[in-house]
Amino acid sequence: MIFCLPVKIGQNRDNEAIPIVNLVLVCANLLVFVLVRTTGVKAGNAAFDVFNYAFVHTDIWHLLANMWVLWVFGNKVNRRLGNLWYALACLGTVITMGVFLRLLLRVNIVGASGVVFAVIAVCLILMPAALVDVLCIAMFPLSLLIALFSRPKHWACWFVRWGRFRIKGLWCLLIIPLLEIFGLFYGGWDWTNLGHLLGLVCGAGIVLILPRYISMNTISGPVRRFSQV
Repeated sequence: MIFCLPVKIGQNRDNEAIPIVNLVLVCANLLVFVLVRTTGVKAGNAAFDVFNYAFVHTDIWHLLANMWVLWVFGNKVNRRLGNLWYALACLGTVITMGVFLRLLLRVNIVGASGVVFAVIAVCLILMPAALVDVLCIAMFPLSLLIALFSRPKHWACWFVRWGRFRIKGLWCLLIIPLLEIFGLFYGGWDWTNLGHLLGLVCGAGIVLILPRYISMNTISGPVRRFSQV
């Protein structure tokens, strides 16, 4: 058993731009959960369900966990991509996964986590050196995985690990898919893990189609800035 919750993402170069789209996305999820009864997406559902399934959460704890992770990672990605590209990235992920699930699956799928995992993938690919602070509770043998990146101070922590540790984004990019694949087969082909993996794939695809000035973090782009010589 393992439970991990990201707390903070550190990066040397950052800006203070307000992540407007991410703020709107978080608020929209909260409002939809409170005010509107929505369903997942599957073959035979209404066509609009390829969009609104992305605002579906199984319960209040699922909602809070998704929104916390989206807030931690999404603010970084929103600032890096800008409001327009971040909005397009989220919308593209929602529609791509919605169409895929509607065409190929016969079970009802809630998809809010898919967008969250797409945002995670974009963040980790674009900022692999960023340090991610994580709160964790892990039992043996998964506690050994945490020990690889943060050596325990007490022998008992090799078997039961709790507290806060720090890990590079690059390692998260490798570990998260492995844990999802493990959960997919260990849990008896869990569609939740499949949705997470599809989100990660969408996130990788988003990075591939981003303009070079965003993916390479240069100042050249549609709006050029003047610098002193």
